[in-house]
Amino acid sequence: MFYTYMWLRYDGTPYYVGKGCGDRAFIDHRKGKRARPPQDVSRILIEDHVSEAEAFEAERFLISYYGRKDFGGILINMTDGGEGAAGHSPSQETRDHLREVNSGWKHSPEAIEKIRQARRQQIRQPISEEQKQKISLAKRGYKFSEEHRRNFMKARWGKIETGKV
Repeated sequence: MFYTYMWLRYDGTPYYVGKGCGDRAFIDHRKGKRARPPQDVSRILIEDHVSEAEAFEAERFLISYYGRKDFGGILINMTDGGEGAAGHSPSQETRDHLREVNSGWKHSPEAIEKIRQARRQQIRQPISEEQKQKISLAKRGYKFSEEHRRNFMKARWGKIETGKV
């Protein structure tokens, strides 16, 4: 079953219109910060449709009715709607081509340096003495299971010595 959905601002006006099926209306499906679903599900309006074509038509209508921000409207949609295909799966040939094109890809030395500098600049909050005490008390007396200890030794040294762990 397909549907159209609108994500609403607190004042009740829509900021995004989409077409979906399943739980698409409730998940963050775009990269970046442009379109995120409201945390309050009562601000998501859904209208069911009998076919995907009908849902696409309704999506196009709603986007044209409210208008996109880049054309003076109120929606942050990037397109006029009506495109896309539910459940599309690329062919094996396409998958093989993408795997070949992307294999061996590495960041440039400049990008690596930018990443390194950004990580160095991250602010790490020091742990207070009170917090250290709480962590210490919580871990005191904890015993790893026999299986956990064996797995740790196997990962660390590659083999398990005969006898007791």
